[in-house]
Amino acid sequence: MNIRKTREEVIAVLNDMGVPYEIEKADIVKMNDMHLYGIVLKQGNVGKTLYINDFVDAGVSPSEIAEQIVTACETSTDVPPFDMIDDLSSEQPISDISDKLFVALIGDDRNSEYLEQVISRSVGSGLSFICQIRYAAGDGFLSTTITKELAESNLWNTEELFDIAVSNTAENDPAILCSMSDALFLNRKANLLSTDDEITDEMLILSNRSGMFGAVSLFLPGIVGRVHARLKEAFFAIPSSVHEFIVIPESSGMTMSALKAMCREANESVVRYNEILSDNVLYMPYNG
Repeated sequence: MNIRKTREEVIAVLNDMGVPYEIEKADIVKMNDMHLYGIVLKQGNVGKTLYINDFVDAGVSPSEIAEQIVTACETSTDVPPFDMIDDLSSEQPISDISDKLFVALIGDDRNSEYLEQVISRSVGSGLSFICQIRYAAGDGFLSTTITKELAESNLWNTEELFDIAVSNTAENDPAILCSMSDALFLNRKANLLSTDDEITDEMLILSNRSGMFGAVSLFLPGIVGRVHARLKEAFFAIPSSVHEFIVIPESSGMTMSALKAMCREANESVVRYNEILSDNVLYMPYNG
């Protein structure tokens, strides 16, 4: 089904319904260069954007999509990321958002279009930080990534944004290293970075307290050293998703080629496309 044609049909249905909103289109590129096609319903300066990709993929009819869009606008109390950007006025000082700045990690090769639009900081190994503004929402958060346009319109210094965001992430969404068996079967996260518990698993998970965009933890200041201090040896870091790395001690006997094959297979068959980080397994040498 042609998604652009479907969107035109949805807008026609909305107009026939006489909805009390101004209707606009929104096309954006998200992580891993995913193109999302949305419809914005606005009242004055307040607008809500709903993206129709999933509806179209599921074969939902234009009339049903229109009805769900109207229902969502009338019942939703959450503020979507689109509206967060609207709340940022031109030449707003960084101090106004400094407590909301965090970093996430993405793969360069999967984000060529996305990286053209957002501010970024390379961390090596084909990976980069992006800078997010996060807003509390229930037990979690909503986030929007700072674009080059947004940074320029507010005269924000990119290096300052990233310095604050890295510090906030390390302090307010700290790294957690836990055994895979604990995470999968016991639903707990005993943080091996802050305990002396014996490490018995050959596979560990490095993420963060929120469990969201936790792969960034590997590149926060001092974290690799803290993992080394617990393992007392070199380790491999497999990018499981944008949310975590799988840490495997070198003594496990796994080879780099086998780990890369495992990572590629998981990315092709298990990990949601928009959450894939990289196919590149990292080796972290230990100097004792």
